[in-house]
Amino acid sequence: MPKDTIFVFDFDSTLTSVEALEELAAISLAKQPNKEAVIKQIEDITNQGVDGKISFTQSLALRVDLLKANRTHLPELVKRLAKKISPSIKRNKTFFADNAERIYVVSAGFKEFIDPIVSAYGIKPERVFANTFVYDKKGNIIGFDKKNHLAKHNGKIAQMKALKLKGEVIAIGDGYSDFLMKEGGASRFIAFTENIARASAVSNADHVAPNFDEVLFSHGIKASVSYPKNRIEIASLVDGGELKETFVDEGFSYHHYTKMPSAAKMGRAVILLVPDGFALPIETLLQLPRVLAIGVAGKNRSHIDTTYCAQHGIAVFASPTTLAGKLIDYINKGYTQGCGSLPNLVLPPQPKAHRLLHIHQNKPGMLAQINTLLWAKKINITGQYLKTKGAIGYLVIDIDKEYDESIIQDLKKIDNTIRFRVLY
Repeated sequence: MPKDTIFVFDFDSTLTSVEALEELAAISLAKQPNKEAVIKQIEDITNQGVDGKISFTQSLALRVDLLKANRTHLPELVKRLAKKISPSIKRNKTFFADNAERIYVVSAGFKEFIDPIVSAYGIKPERVFANTFVYDKKGNIIGFDKKNHLAKHNGKIAQMKALKLKGEVIAIGDGYSDFLMKEGGASRFIAFTENIARASAVSNADHVAPNFDEVLFSHGIKASVSYPKNRIEIASLVDGGELKETFVDEGFSYHHYTKMPSAAKMGRAVILLVPDGFALPIETLLQLPRVLAIGVAGKNRSHIDTTYCAQHGIAVFASPTTLAGKLIDYINKGYTQGCGSLPNLVLPPQPKAHRLLHIHQNKPGMLAQINTLLWAKKINITGQYLKTKGAIGYLVIDIDKEYDESIIQDLKKIDNTIRFRVLY
């Protein structure tokens, strides 16, 4: 990543999975009989403001008036928001800590609750630009500082111009007002759709990111996962139901097919779901070079050539109840417990390391070749696990987070390598 790259984040529905003022309303109106109706009204006004259908100043004034909130409600709000950080933001917390000096938050929310949330991610108050509340003598929230750029129509444009940021400035948010940061000097706008996909943002975006993993991957930045799960397709020949829900919640791309799709129709990396007893002859498997794993929704995988799958690094799992969990653990962590094609291995996670997976022909000297390459690049091994099954070797290597990335291509080029993958 170039040293002059700067990230500017929205807060609501971007860094957090919720709109903070709606959460504040749930607290301040807890004892009011019309609570749900008022919260719905606030939600509608939020959407109108974010989509540019009413002026932001009008939207903000209407919502603050409906809140009936007090300063004493804010600690509880902060506590709730801390539990509702967007999942992909939370799992990439290290990125924020390591790059705090190139990160800004520009939000139409309020510093009173934004500052304590983002400070846990290394972002200092002076890099947070947001509104501030106005209180009466009893601590009731009666308004907001109307002189603030962000309290005004197109306030994010004015705030960005005032910041005069240099270099490549990437604006990330869920709304049309975030797109407008380009008019204030941002180089690119990324529509962040992990929590909500607003047409007004998506249609104007330079890039659409269903999670922050995708943002980092598209900029060549090391992340908590090496390959965004939204880029891995679940190609399913079984009814969706809970299986679909589990994979979608995990962030995978999911498509249902009524018949076996061609490789051209499927994604760049694929997990294939098939019914119990489904036949997958070698001729069919030959046409599916991008398949990482096959999941059988049942117990009968006898019609799948697991020897062929092993030789091509394809993990085969079969289960009527725990299939999704097994496949997700394989993709995320390299676990192969219950796998019918590869050696079974379950490992402790190493959150402070990068985990590499090397599947190879079980030939003499493979481990020596791999370790010689790692030694030559001065890469520290923090954990190494090898298990074999017949002609197949399954090796998981945990290494220090800082490493020479050229090792990846070196490991792929070793003779008798079947498949190599960076797990995280």
